[in-house]
Amino acid sequence: EDLLAPTQDRYGWILSGERENPGTLMALTPEGGTSEVEAELLTGTVVQVRLSRDGARAAVMTDIDGLVQVRVVAVVRDQQGAPIRLVEGPTLVGDMASGLGLVWVDGSTLAVLSSQETGAIPSVRSVGVSGPAGPVSTTTQAVSLAAGNGLSELYLATAESRLLGRVSLRWEEVASPITDPAFPG
Repeated sequence: EDLLAPTQDRYGWILSGERENPGTLMALTPEGGTSEVEAELLTGTVVQVRLSRDGARAAVMTDIDGLVQVRVVAVVRDQQGAPIRLVEGPTLVGDMASGLGLVWVDGSTLAVLSSQETGAIPSVRSVGVSGPAGPVSTTTQAVSLAAGNGLSELYLATAESRLLGRVSLRWEEVASPITDPAFPG
């Protein structure tokens, strides 16, 4: 009824599932094949799931009892390459009051759009898979984010359907009207 935004891996598999999740996702191929993906760690409210560009990992944002967390999990596949299970990995960020989204910006870095305090303006943080989180910059208008290659290619979508691109330390309008920007990964 309330599906997560789809995420696609380099093999063509597309993952999605319910936001109020029972611990499973569905994987679909462009040809129409389907497979159930075990994901016990997603039991509860899921904000977003994003497959890495290599297809071996996924970043997940969950909201468990008002605590928003970001974790990286392993994607287990069968012999034909179909994803069959997500295996829990480390929590990268666990101190958020609300989360709007996350994207892979390269093979080892995520950008996370979230608020650390209830009612606060969302901010973008750079989160290394094996390192600390750091601030990128923020704008009061952000509702979602997308990334090309690296932190220099971050984009924010606004509630007014504007697409903002990151230019040095500020955000500039790139296009309008735009909703739900996305890149591979």
